[in-house]
Amino acid sequence: MYYDNVLGKHVKVVRDKPTPGKRKHRARSSTVPLPIHWSFLRAIVGMRDGICMDCGNKGHGVHHIDFGRVDNELTNLVYLCRACHRKRHSHRG
Repeated sequence: MYYDNVLGKHVKVVRDKPTPGKRKHRARSSTVPLPIHWSFLRAIVGMRDGICMDCGNKGHGVHHIDFGRVDNELTNLVYLCRACHRKRHSHRG
């Protein structure tokens, strides 16, 4: 359990279980691990935004606006579809 500043209460942490046969995507440019509560943050951003913030289609995942994996403040996280997430990372260059 940990104390969550967003909800203001203690939250039980459930880690994502790897799916057999599927490779988990890992960022190659960073060695900083995602926090244990990443699945919780991802759910909050998904509920907050609901759709892709770039194109308005169904959202798929969370993107760090500053491209870093350390700043997990909700103001630095945005919900994107796969295509827009790929575009943002391809323009990073």
